[in-house]
Amino acid sequence: MAKTMAAADRLSRALDEWQHWDLPAPLTHPPLLGPLLAQGSGHAIYDILCTPPLIGRIRYQRTRLAETAFETELTAWKTASLQGIAPGLVFYDPAEQAIICRRATPLDAPVSGKALGQLCRRIHQLPALSGRLTLRSDIGLYLENMPDHLSQAWRSVMSDGGVDHALTQLEQDTPYLCHNDLTAGN
Repeated sequence: MAKTMAAADRLSRALDEWQHWDLPAPLTHPPLLGPLLAQGSGHAIYDILCTPPLIGRIRYQRTRLAETAFETELTAWKTASLQGIAPGLVFYDPAEQAIICRRATPLDAPVSGKALGQLCRRIHQLPALSGRLTLRSDIGLYLENMPDHLSQAWRSVMSDGGVDHALTQLEQDTPYLCHNDLTAGN
């Protein structure tokens, strides 16, 4: 809870930049930070109280060791937004890892399998980005930073579980734009 409260304070600083947001019609008064709408493994999503409807996303916990993860995500987001398949970015602050974006309109009905397939096709047709999974080096960094009593067990799993072979196959695979967060909630 303390991490999300600190993140909300950081997101409030992004709201202070409201006069610099990229909107067709500038806001006439400062927006307010609304309620927490959702929380993932590393990000919290807040309602931004203003017109047009906006949301704010703030990182409250690192989920990747790569230093360029936020910039890589922004590049993918901007590309998808230009194609109309992601919410438009209004403001982002790399230092705070905060994003203000347009709020998607609620759906009238559940998404059909056909519509989901068409969306996936459009996502896979996006131009290639330079970012690739760095699982092998990420795993190595995690293992280096683990206490010895934990890392020994994980190193054993890595060597006995066929992980090296799986990572080699992934590294040789065709790159696609993907979420890359394989936690149970996703």
